[in-house]
Amino acid sequence: MGSNTYRCLFRQECVLARQGGAEQAFYRLHEQGTEWPQGHLGGSLGVPCPPPPKVRSFAWRLATNSLATQDNKHKRKMEVTNICIICGVERENTFHTFCRCTMARSLWQAMEEVWPLPDLRGLESDDAEWLLHLLDGKEDMARAMILMTFWRIWHCRNEVIHHKPAPPVESSRGFLCSYMQSLIMIKQFPHADPAKGKTAVIWETIPKKKNTKQGEPRPWRKPPEGSVKLNVDGSFCKEMGVGGAGVVLRDDRGAIIVSKSLSLQPCLSPLEAELEACREGVILALDWSSLPCMIEMDCAEAVNMIRSGELNRSPFTGLIQEIKRLLATRSNLVIGTISREQNSVSHILANLGRTSARTQTWAGSGPDDVTALCRRSECNPLA
Repeated sequence: MGSNTYRCLFRQECVLARQGGAEQAFYRLHEQGTEWPQGHLGGSLGVPCPPPPKVRSFAWRLATNSLATQDNKHKRKMEVTNICIICGVERENTFHTFCRCTMARSLWQAMEEVWPLPDLRGLESDDAEWLLHLLDGKEDMARAMILMTFWRIWHCRNEVIHHKPAPPVESSRGFLCSYMQSLIMIKQFPHADPAKGKTAVIWETIPKKKNTKQGEPRPWRKPPEGSVKLNVDGSFCKEMGVGGAGVVLRDDRGAIIVSKSLSLQPCLSPLEAELEACREGVILALDWSSLPCMIEMDCAEAVNMIRSGELNRSPFTGLIQEIKRLLATRSNLVIGTISREQNSVSHILANLGRTSARTQTWAGSGPDDVTALCRRSECNPLA
């Protein structure tokens, strides 16, 4: 069945779900052969293997954006912020929870080593039907593996949200592999006696995904000629209530003008660490250069707060107003967001400030690992 037909039926079932329940709607799609279209475990084996009912119920809530993410709870006035509590980088919608969050990516990468999972990097974050695009055209077993991995990611996320230890990645991988093995065994040998031991399970067309060369990291880009670039980042440790800030100012050749690591004690949240890093960075840029300056950080929430013209009522109102005041002192200061991999130098400095519990400044240089990173091609060589 084509992806357009599937999405059309899916939208119809969304309407019916309000009358008959979400889980029943998902089962109607299943009975029509839409979600699990007469799939087989492997060619001639002929053993259908959809995920268990609780995973299918979870999948429906994921596809209809009915999970209790920070973004959904914030829209319902149940949370004061929609930012991910785990990584603190951006708003926690379903795409971030399952494709972008550091916890999700760790488990996904671990499962890629044993299951043929697709590459998530091609998905668009602003696509409301990203899950449907991901499942479209996949074999029955591949869909089951994708949804079971997402289901486990959601479980691990909830453990952390409810202040429990995060399940180790290796434990989650072992659990999922064992669970899938048991499901296939039940499908292949429904009358087998478990008391007599495990039965040999046939995995006919589930090859281990080959290790492929990872895509080249997105490089840090030099600022335009005649300008400078400021990169800032924050680091936070919830258990100790401390944080760190990292700041690096570079010229249009990529050479370090000044770098700084700061200890933030106490620190209440990842957002506070990011905002403190931005404030310290702007002060440093104003002191060390009069050239046009591009300010970059990987925290979308902080940038949105600074750019917003509305009155901010968060606990960090004073800090945000001070940053706005500093930016207003010069017309050639521009702030924007970048990816984490493009912000690695300031990230190292932020971690250094947090772990060393002291503030340090380097003129024209930085710690050894920072200068070494700047010499690499992806960060542009030092002059």
